[in-house]
Amino acid sequence: MDKQEQLERIRSASKPISDIAHIVEIFAWIGVVVTWAAVVFAGFAGADALDEAVLEEINYGFGLGGFKVFTNLPVDIGPLALLVAIAVLTSITLGLLIALMRYIRKTFDLIGTGETPFSSDVVKNMRIVAILLTIIMLPNSVLGAVIVALTMWALMAIFEYGATLQTESDETL
Repeated sequence: MDKQEQLERIRSASKPISDIAHIVEIFAWIGVVVTWAAVVFAGFAGADALDEAVLEEINYGFGLGGFKVFTNLPVDIGPLALLVAIAVLTSITLGLLIALMRYIRKTFDLIGTGETPFSSDVVKNMRIVAILLTIIMLPNSVLGAVIVALTMWALMAIFEYGATLQTESDETL
């Protein structure tokens, strides 16, 4: 298989990955909208409409990204304030996911449309993906986040070296 065929295979493989990242991004946006719609609905329905069992479960320990955010609250906050706090934390998590998917999509779009997958723009996007992925993974598992970060940084270094070789090759020709 010659170089052009290999590049074409890489380009064609990058399109579905970009599309999947776009779909995940759309679902994350829907999650943000649904989260805040639920808070607005709860606000209009009133605190009495909220199920006490649900509030007890939330007070016991609402887990977000591996953290138990509200465990044994020292102060009894209102149910609506609790829902708003949960909505804010959920929105932050989904916002990080949206940013991650956007940069993954940009990376694979660059690979799919570029002359080579080894470019400085791809390396820059990979760096951002590595940072976002580490931030998202960190609350779930510190060890997992470290492993993901090291793996992403190694891949980024390989692509950075490939970009340098590609630039040298282009300048030689």
